[in-house]
Amino acid sequence: MLALFLLILSSFSESIGAVMGSLISSIGVMVSFYYGMTGLACAYYYRKVLFTDRKTLFMKGIWPVGSAIFLLILAALQIPSLGWSVSLFTLGAIAIGCLPMVYFRRKYSSSFYFEPAESYDPPSIGGVRPLERV
Repeated sequence: MLALFLLILSSFSESIGAVMGSLISSIGVMVSFYYGMTGLACAYYYRKVLFTDRKTLFMKGIWPVGSAIFLLILAALQIPSLGWSVSLFTLGAIAIGCLPMVYFRRKYSSSFYFEPAESYDPPSIGGVRPLERV
């Protein structure tokens, strides 16, 4: 399938090197987008314990969100330089990734989609939570 796509794409381009460079840049944009989403999800998951101390705030809040913002800006700045066909392919591939998510959400109406969002809850050791002041 990939070979067929490369063959079709190479007919519109001057060289295979240009095609491969565009595809690698396209994959880089997609990776930046998904790692950016992961950084935001990390901070959201630890939202209840972010302000317990400075290290937690930095390592589980500021650093992932800062990295996510950087990666999302990097992806957004890269898209115009790819050209219209590669940009369309990149954005289409990201959008196509949402289709299975919507399909399976409607097909399997599990409690995962209707319960409150999960967050980190530190375990208690000997009845005292590690982050509590005694």
